[in-house]
Amino acid sequence: MFQLALNHIVLGAFAAIASSLVGMTTYRTVTLEQDTVVDFIVVGSGSAGSVVASRLSENPNWEVLVLEAGGQPPPESKVPGLSSYGLLSESKYNYDYKVVTQRHALLNYVNQGNFYPRGKVIGGTSTINFMVYFRGNRKDYDRWAGMGNTGWDYDSVLPFFKKIENYKGKHAKKYAKYHGRTGPLSVESMRWDSPFTKYFMAAGKELGLKQVDFNSEYHVGE
Repeated sequence: MFQLALNHIVLGAFAAIASSLVGMTTYRTVTLEQDTVVDFIVVGSGSAGSVVASRLSENPNWEVLVLEAGGQPPPESKVPGLSSYGLLSESKYNYDYKVVTQRHALLNYVNQGNFYPRGKVIGGTSTINFMVYFRGNRKDYDRWAGMGNTGWDYDSVLPFFKKIENYKGKHAKKYAKYHGRTGPLSVESMRWDSPFTKYFMAAGKELGLKQVDFNSEYHVGE
């Protein structure tokens, strides 16, 4: 009970701070009649859905409808450091999913499961995830293809990831083949690091871990 009350206080504080720093961006929404006919329906307004809808709407002869279960993003969504507003289980900006019990992970969590926030807001999860851009593990894509989903292996979907990306990061040139530079979705390295970052990096190096671009061939510094 105390934690629930504390969460609401934190959410209120975030909203107040953000409202005083930035204004709210309101995206145009419409309510359509039941028999409305459109050329394309895009389900979800996240990083992928937004880009797909934008590309389709470049043709002036096409009517494109984007369906989003959530509402307008709040002012705090513009401040990455305040993204916790959408991560709390009581937040209306996420679906409040739970991870099933894991056998080899989440060993320090109750029942080895955890809260798994997914964005329920215009912008999808990109609105609540501290602006972290992560494509996912290539082994998952390859596994989906192995289950019979032709075209879902990582090498097949990589060109599409590159097509939507406008990479401005600082990673080494050896990762260039994994990034695009002409798409509408800007991706860059963090502009600010915590003073503690160098100590975490040094600790990893001491353990023999390599610094990698986790949107390239390897996702873990092994």
